[in-house]
Amino acid sequence: MPRKNHIRLSERERCHLEQTVRTGRHHARTIQHARILLLSDESRDGSSWPDRQIAEALSCAVSTVENVRRRYAREGLDGALRVRRKSRHRPRCLSPEAGAYLVALSQSAPPHGRDRWSLRLLTDRFVDLARARGLINNPVSHETVRLALKQHQPG
Repeated sequence: MPRKNHIRLSERERCHLEQTVRTGRHHARTIQHARILLLSDESRDGSSWPDRQIAEALSCAVSTVENVRRRYAREGLDGALRVRRKSRHRPRCLSPEAGAYLVALSQSAPPHGRDRWSLRLLTDRFVDLARARGLINNPVSHETVRLALKQHQPG
């Protein structure tokens, strides 16, 4: 299948990519994208490997090679090297109101016979009270409670 996005690096871009690969002081994905671009280069100094061969040599998917080539064609060198953070696909478990209620509950007096709240005891009490108030519909794990309390710590 013929390539859609042809990579022809300038001498300056090629030097920048080689330095990025050689120093190793960048994000691993940035270095891998730089290697992909260097191996895809069709200019007179480039090697112009097929996408499948590049993918095998760098232990990545062929789609990764195609995506880097496409981003270079659309956004240039900086766009092809920039690391994109994965976006959060799941909605948050607790609404801001439920989080505020949890923090208030954690600062209240512990149950009779206890010196302080344990995480699991707090989770059980929070789930019971928050469901009764309509703040949550789904079960909440103690790990969710821990992360919510950690997020609301002062300082």
